[in-house]
Amino acid sequence: MRTCFVVGFTDLMGCGSRLQVSKNSCGKRRRSMITAVDEEDDPMLADIAAMKKRMEVKKSLEKKDSGGIRAKVGDATTGMRDFVSTLLLYNFFAVIFFLVWLAIGAGMHFALGNNTLLDPWLQIWTPLIQPLLGVLMLGTIVSGTFSKMR
Repeated sequence: MRTCFVVGFTDLMGCGSRLQVSKNSCGKRRRSMITAVDEEDDPMLADIAAMKKRMEVKKSLEKKDSGGIRAKVGDATTGMRDFVSTLLLYNFFAVIFFLVWLAIGAGMHFALGNNTLLDPWLQIWTPLIQPLLGVLMLGTIVSGTFSKMR
């Protein structure tokens, strides 16, 4: 008594061959290649052919659109997004610097009663540090909006 197994492995290179593994009653295996299988007979080959066609159509559409309006708009938003990200990075480190300055000044004020670091910090609070914090918050919102648009 022979039992025949057809393995669902298909050659993806497009030659249309599949592997058939036969097993006889003694337990010995025999392998043979079956070639020139019609796509109508094997649904897996039909799916592979359909997928190849979809990939070709997708590649051709990408080539047609590569110099179009979408690419130009994408380049403009990418440049703007990079600029905003760089600005936020520098702004973030400036805010961290002023935070450390405040912590050291407050520590000196409470521990030693010395206001030499805290007084200059309080003088630049309104004209410099508040706008930096505002730009950081606004930039974070703009950056989030750009990432949602993508």
